[in-house]
Parts: sequence; C-alpha cells; structure tokens
Amino acid sequence: MTQEERWYIQYEEITNYISQNRRRPSKHRTEDHKMLNWLKYNRKLMLKGELPENRVEQFKKLLQLADRYRKLNQHSYKNSRELKLMFQTSSSSEA
Repeated sequence: MTQEERWYIQYEEITNYISQNRRRPSKHRTEDHKMLNWLKYNRKLMLKGELPENRVEQFKKLLQLADRYRKLNQHSYKNSRELKLMFQTSSSSEA
C-alpha cells in the first residue's frame, strides 16, 4: 500500500466519522486521537506549503466539513454592551 492510498483511506475515515457522528474528533476521547493528530499534522503541512497540490483541495473540503461542527464557547457573551449595562445597574442599586 502506497502513502497516497493510506492518505486517502485516512481522509475517508475522518470524513465518514464527522458526517456520521456530527462532531469533530475530540482530544478528550482516546479513540479519536489518531484522527485528531492526522488532522493537525496535515493542517501544519498545508500552512507550510508542503502538502502536495492534489491533496490540498480535498483537505480544505474536509476542514470546511469539520468547521460546520465546531463547538462554540457557551460562556462567551454576544454583546458586551449588554454585559456592561447589567453590571452597572447591579452596582448602582447596591449603593
């Protein structure tokens, strides 16, 4: 089996995993570590410009698929202005 064939097998495995489970590989699950490390390694190669041209386009599609299931910080505030008003009103009522 060539390196090219192994790359495509791993690519298909991760694509199927994301579409079936509707989530990205997690660093907290031991069964996902191999997939996560493969994604990180190939992302680094792509950013350096060392990933072969025939793989770059497919890898970008995989990253777009993975970004659809990106977890957002549930504690981030969407509007900091409302947060400031909330703290101002609570401090003024105590005084």
